[in-house]
Amino acid sequence: MVDISTILYKKIGEKLTELRNLDKLTQDSLSQKIGINRATVSNIEAGRQQISLHLLYKIAQALHTEVFTFLPSLDELSVLLAKEDDQLNKELDNKNAGDILRNTIFETLKSPKNDT
Repeated sequence: MVDISTILYKKIGEKLTELRNLDKLTQDSLSQKIGINRATVSNIEAGRQQISLHLLYKIAQALHTEVFTFLPSLDELSVLLAKEDDQLNKELDNKNAGDILRNTIFETLKSPKNDT
């Protein structure tokens, strides 16, 4: 099971790329418009960087849209999480992982992360 925040930030990044391209903006021109560096835009689009709500509002404003445009629905998140679980199960099947190892991996992925 992949962490939901990983999927969420990936989907935000995909939507950002889509909307930026529709507006015919480069990463550099968008970054200048909102006052961040181009690498930050690149990392957000790739889902490698978590984005603050404040920055998401600035991006939405620069792209003439609303913040909710970037957010996937709960149904979409559920489908994406299920696909990730299926993919992990297939990989574990290919490696002949036993039930104990499989359960340990899934329990570890489900447990809350400690960000200390």
